[in-house]
Amino acid sequence: MEQLLLLGHRYFSTKLSAGNHPADHNWGWTRTYFKNNKHTKLSVLRGLAWQGTHYQPSLVPVGAQNLAAAAIVTNINLFRFSKTNLSVTATFLPALSDPGRVYFNTNATYYIKLIGNLSWNASFYGNWDNRPPAGLSGSDYGSSSGLAWTFGLK
Repeated sequence: MEQLLLLGHRYFSTKLSAGNHPADHNWGWTRTYFKNNKHTKLSVLRGLAWQGTHYQPSLVPVGAQNLAAAAIVTNINLFRFSKTNLSVTATFLPALSDPGRVYFNTNATYYIKLIGNLSWNASFYGNWDNRPPAGLSGSDYGSSSGLAWTFGLK
């Protein structure tokens, strides 16, 4: 299901997945940069979201849910040349069509170039729903870490 709500002259559409809650989110938004220079980007997006969630068959049949929500998204990027990068995104979605229901998700990634072509990264994601459908978890979170070797032409 694809529906797009527009706010102002800008819009974007993205697909998010929240653990057991595969979902299509379509947003109308405006963005404000509080800081945007060669070392830091800090922005806040705000607007409206429509969520059409189609649950996969499981032990407890849920079907589909459609919700309208307000959207507040904060994005922070900190970087120093090509040596290190920290990126954090947090999304707050209070449901307008189901008062009291709130979604929150976050993604954080840290990258550092160790020596030469060797780098390390670590990431964390988390998704929370304070009123998930019966039989489904209200949270999904995890982390990963890795070493990378870059080779070839850039």
